[in-house]
Amino acid sequence: MIGKQNELERDGRDIGMKLICFLFFLALITPVGSNCYKNETVTWTEIIKEISENCTDELRLENKLINGDLNFSNLDLPREYADLTDYERDRDIDRRTKLKISFPIIINNSVVNGKLDFRDILFENSISIINTRMKEANFFGAVFKGPAKFSGSSFNGNSEFLATRFSIDANFENVTFNKPTDFDGSEIFVAHFKDATFNSSADFKSCKIYKSDFKSKFLGPADFSGASFLDYASFVNSYFNNSASFKQANFLKDAHFRYSIFKGPAQFIGANFSKDPKFDYATFNDIGDFSDVNVNKLSFENAKMDNFYSNWYIAKNKLKLDNDYRTIRIYEALREQYIKSFMRDDANDCYYETMKIKAHLADDSISFFLIDRGQRYLYGYGVKPHYPLILSACIIIIFWLLFRLIGIKKALLFSYNIFLSGTGKLLVDAPDLPKDSSDLAMLLYNIERFFGLLLFSLFIIALTKSVS
Repeated sequence: MIGKQNELERDGRDIGMKLICFLFFLALITPVGSNCYKNETVTWTEIIKEISENCTDELRLENKLINGDLNFSNLDLPREYADLTDYERDRDIDRRTKLKISFPIIINNSVVNGKLDFRDILFENSISIINTRMKEANFFGAVFKGPAKFSGSSFNGNSEFLATRFSIDANFENVTFNKPTDFDGSEIFVAHFKDATFNSSADFKSCKIYKSDFKSKFLGPADFSGASFLDYASFVNSYFNNSASFKQANFLKDAHFRYSIFKGPAQFIGANFSKDPKFDYATFNDIGDFSDVNVNKLSFENAKMDNFYSNWYIAKNKLKLDNDYRTIRIYEALREQYIKSFMRDDANDCYYETMKIKAHLADDSISFFLIDRGQRYLYGYGVKPHYPLILSACIIIIFWLLFRLIGIKKALLFSYNIFLSGTGKLLVDAPDLPKDSSDLAMLLYNIERFFGLLLFSLFIIALTKSVS
C-alpha cells in the first residue's frame, strides 16, 4: 500500500515538472515586441506614442479595447500624390495628396470605442482589421495598394468608403454593416463580400469593380445604379430584402444572379449586359423591371418570376423562359401592367402573342386550326384593327381586277362602292350592276359585299377592344 502511494507521488511530481516545462516553453515562443501591448485596454494616445518613439515597421493590436478615435492625420508621416477616382474627377474634388503609411496594420479581435478615421490615407502595405467591432468608420478617398481585409468584423456606425480605391483585394467576407454603408464611386479590383450582411442601406452607385462575389444579405435598400462590373460579377445566392437597383449598370463580362432572392422591387432599367445574364432559379417576389436593357437574351429558366416588367420589345425578343406556360403567365401579368400604365399598343401586342402561344398549346384539330387562323389573320384576335383595313384594301384590288376582266367599266370605283355598300346604307348605297351582266358578275358582286360587311364588323370589334 505504501509502495503504491510513493509511486503515485512520483508520477504526480513528473506531471508537475512536465507542465512547468511546457509553460516555460510557451513563454519562450510568445513574441514580445514594441507592437504587442501588455494591457487589454489602450488609447489612441498610447498608439501614437508607440509609433512615433519606437518603430513603424508594423502596427499590431490584438485582443484590445481601444478607446478614442483612430486617426493618423496628426502623425509626422510623408505625403504622396495619388490618381483621382472617376467619382472625384467628375465632381471636381481634388484630394490627390494622401498621407502615406508604409507599415502593415493589423487589428484583430478588438473593439474600437471611437471613430475610425482613415480619410485620404494611402496604405502602401496591407491592412487587416479582422473580427473587430467598430463604430463609425470613414475611408473617404483612401487608397489601398496592398490587400485590405475586414473579414468577420462589424461596423456599428455609418461606414464611408466613398471614392476609395482597392488596388488588390478588398475582403469583406462575413462582415456585418449595421448602419448605412456607402461605397459610392469606389474602385475595387477584387471585391469579396461573401456572407456579408447589410442591415441598413448599401450604396454602390457608380462603383468600378473588376471581379466580385456578392453572396450577401441586403436587408436595407441596395443601390448599384451606374456601377461598372468590368469582369466576372457574381450575385449568386444573394438576398435582397428591400429594393435592389441596378439602373444603368454596366456588366462587361459574365453576370450571375442564380438562386438570388429579390423580396422588394428589382430595377434593371437601362442596364447593359455584354454577355447574357443568368437569373436561373432566382426568386422575384415583387416587380422585376427590365425596361430598356441592352442585352441579347434574359435567361429566367426555373426562376420564380410572375411580375416581370419591361417595354414590349424586350419582353418579346429578349426574354428566355423554360416553358410556354410560364411565358403565358408573365405575358398576362405584363399586359395588366401595360393597361394600368395606359400603354395600349404594348398591351395589345402582348395579348396577341399570348393568344398565339395558347393556340400552339391547344388542340391541333383542323376545325380549331381554321378558327384560330381566321381570328389571328382577320383581326388579330380582336386587337389589331389595321388587319381588316389591310385586307379590305386587298379585297377591293382583287375584285377590281376581276370586274375589269369581265368587262365592267370604271372597275376600281365600282369595286370600292360595292365593298363599302356591304355595311348597308351606313357608308354608301349599293351600286347597280350594268344591264345584261352575267351571272358571274352577280356572284362577284354579292361576294364582295359579304366581305365588306365581314371586315367592317371585324374592324369595329378590333377597334373597340384595342382602345377599351
